[in-house]
Amino acid sequence: MKLLKRVIFMFVAGGLALGIGLAVGSSAGEVEAGVNNWVLADSLDDLLDNAKYAITFEGDYLIPGSYNVSPSNGEFSTATAVEANAWTFKNVGVNQWRITDGTNWLKNEYNGPGGLRTQNSEPATYFTADLLEVDGKGPRITLSSSYEGNRQITRAYSEGYYDDWRSFASSSTGNELELYKYVPSVL
Repeated sequence: MKLLKRVIFMFVAGGLALGIGLAVGSSAGEVEAGVNNWVLADSLDDLLDNAKYAITFEGDYLIPGSYNVSPSNGEFSTATAVEANAWTFKNVGVNQWRITDGTNWLKNEYNGPGGLRTQNSEPATYFTADLLEVDGKGPRITLSSSYEGNRQITRAYSEGYYDDWRSFASSSTGNELELYKYVPSVL
């Protein structure tokens, strides 16, 4: 009888442990991103081939996707942002990067709101990264295109606030980007 009770106890305890393990594993798998998945790039050494980065400025981010005129903007939070909010940086030379979301390639064409757009094929142009110190904010990265006189990805400032993403000359304000590298969770 004692043997039978032990066998039943081990069976029940094993079943409970398995159920708890499955529940924990299931809920952990559903969490796609969180605070620990995003690391601020504060050095050019933080830019790596085929790594994913959220391109952000003042709490907003450049949403990956297809656009011909005005890029889409979203609110960025390391607590809620997911991998799909990031662009992949492809190294094509010394500090030369092509930027893609897997389907669309980011490019600058000219100075203005429509100058920043995407195309389906990998462009001949590339971006270079520079680091600049922003008072009270620490180092920030700028991304300049090899096309049309060193235009940079920036946020246009008008009427007291930053609005759409654009392509402007390096002397423009709003080009001090925060790049957050996406780091997958390790289970």
